[in-house]
Amino acid sequence: MAELKCGEAVDVISREGSWLKIRSGEETNRYISYYSVSPTKEYYLPIGLWATEGTSEPNCKAFLAKLPTHRPLGLYTPDPEFPEKGRRANVSGTVQLSLTVGTDGLAHDVMVTKPLGHGFDEQAVRSVQEWRFEPAAENGKPVPARITVDVSFRIYK
Repeated sequence: MAELKCGEAVDVISREGSWLKIRSGEETNRYISYYSVSPTKEYYLPIGLWATEGTSEPNCKAFLAKLPTHRPLGLYTPDPEFPEKGRRANVSGTVQLSLTVGTDGLAHDVMVTKPLGHGFDEQAVRSVQEWRFEPAAENGKPVPARITVDVSFRIYK
């Protein structure tokens, strides 16, 4: 997936919470943070980056020092399935995992740091491998980042 360039024309398909689903010139759908772009459909513009007076072209150089830096953000984090072994044992709780969110927005190198047993650990790893993230960014560039996540399993009656 190619990197979005400042001033690149995109189509906004939908808004989902704080995320915009967009289609870029390469005809690929992706998500970008609503808070990191201006509300125009014609250009991808980081907030505060406006066209130079008298033109319709964005002034990208004026904004380079203010590009976003952030930790990974969860986009799609569905609840895990409750393991049958845990249900039979009437156990619930939380599994803590350590993982790397890659620049592709996927979980890599997932490790259990606080196990719960009864099939919960394996189910937590399977679940997190289906999650999707907005990768961490440093100065506007996606970077891998190591994070800790808690995956909770509760029996609701």
